[in-house]
Amino acid sequence: MMLLLVPGLTLGITLLFRAAAGPHYLGRNVDPDYAYLFNSLNLASGKAPTHIDHPGTTLQLWGMLVLRSVHLFSGHGPFITDVIQRSEFYLAGVFWSLAASYILTLYLLGLTACRVDGSLIFAVLCQSTILAFTPLAVCLPRVSPEIAILIMCNLLCIRLLKLYQSSMESLLPVGQVLLLGVLSGAAIFTKIVFLPLIILGLILFP
Repeated sequence: MMLLLVPGLTLGITLLFRAAAGPHYLGRNVDPDYAYLFNSLNLASGKAPTHIDHPGTTLQLWGMLVLRSVHLFSGHGPFITDVIQRSEFYLAGVFWSLAASYILTLYLLGLTACRVDGSLIFAVLCQSTILAFTPLAVCLPRVSPEIAILIMCNLLCIRLLKLYQSSMESLLPVGQVLLLGVLSGAAIFTKIVFLPLIILGLILFP
């Protein structure tokens, strides 16, 4: 039950922030939410994205899958026209998929930490790392690369904990190491600012 505390609290904060922020088209909410919506639409339509600043590739691919899935089950008419006419509906789909994934990976992180260390306190502390970076909390109700990076950070921490557990028992499995590399690359493709964290990790844990 303790492992549900932080994910539940995070879900509550996300819901409050989402209600307070208003529609995605309102004021500053447009950036970057709509940029990712339309670039995901480009990918889903077989066209190259034009917003490549971050570069944001992972989030655009995520959005592409969500847009196609939402249209498959709840589409009204031609795909492109429907996304444009019901942009808030489709953005809500992307947002909730990101929020649900973050909450789920947060719980899985706590579960993995508890199994590896055997301490509930350690597990809850692992789940609470967002509290050390409170500016990221404002990204919870948005469709932004930061929330995608938070999801990948949780997955990376889960893999690192399992690698630590494996290293105590035997040689590191190649598959686990490769998966760690894929997750790290995906995080960098989401936002280039994640690269210094990877470099710092290599320096501190050679």
